[in-house]
Amino acid sequence: MNAKLLILAALIFSVNVSCKKEEEEKGKAIVAFDNATASLRLGKPKLRLTENDVTPSTPDILGLKIVAIYLVEDVDENGEDNVGMVARLWTNPVCDSDLTYCGVSDDAGEYQVTDYFDFARDSDEVNEELNAGKKELNVGTYRYIRADFAGKVTDDNDDVPNFRFGKIDADDTERIYEVRPSWGNGYSAKLAEPIKIADGDTVTVTIAYTYEDSFYDSTEIRNTPAEAADEDDSGNWFCGGEEIEDDSGGSNFGPCMQFSGFTPSAAKE
Repeated sequence: MNAKLLILAALIFSVNVSCKKEEEEKGKAIVAFDNATASLRLGKPKLRLTENDVTPSTPDILGLKIVAIYLVEDVDENGEDNVGMVARLWTNPVCDSDLTYCGVSDDAGEYQVTDYFDFARDSDEVNEELNAGKKELNVGTYRYIRADFAGKVTDDNDDVPNFRFGKIDADDTERIYEVRPSWGNGYSAKLAEPIKIADGDTVTVTIAYTYEDSFYDSTEIRNTPAEAADEDDSGNWFCGGEEIEDDSGGSNFGPCMQFSGFTPSAAKE
């Protein structure tokens, strides 16, 4: 073999080894929820109901329909589209594997997500039902978690409820209110700190939440509170009572809830 062929063979071998090495550079991640204690407020202020003297209580019922949970490298400036690497960490077991059909509406057929995931339990029970395993993902730096609460969305099914809250009264009567939050099609939250995953790393992504003192049990309040303690938090306020037409064009009245949202973090094992 002449010198040129030897050099060419060496280059091809080098490229193949490099590609193989890059393909094998993987980490693993597992997702878990943390039902935060009363002492962990997650930095979310309460709403001030200036026109209604309503003392909030803790709901007994809190549920979401979940299609899938992702860890993503970044999101665009509008927070709508993924940027860079995307790793799916959990998929609802009723869904089709590539999520072509899965969703919360009847359109999904046999892949419809009908059950609410019960978050009003301690973390061990929540994670036992989640039953998440370690998922392989590409090495790199990830900054956000994203959750799909709707699946395939069309103009005909974008109002199907996928969030519920409520109380269990002294006589065991369940008062359940179902809504479709403004973020009901998809939810994104920034990790407390970006996580850099190297080859062989295993990472736990923990999604914390709290719902203490978030239920406003009154039919006198409505979808838009009199004053929000944080304007950016208005999307986490929703009411599940009767819808009444009025001069403002109609609004759902209470009972209402202020959900503090999810606060994710990630740590290596």
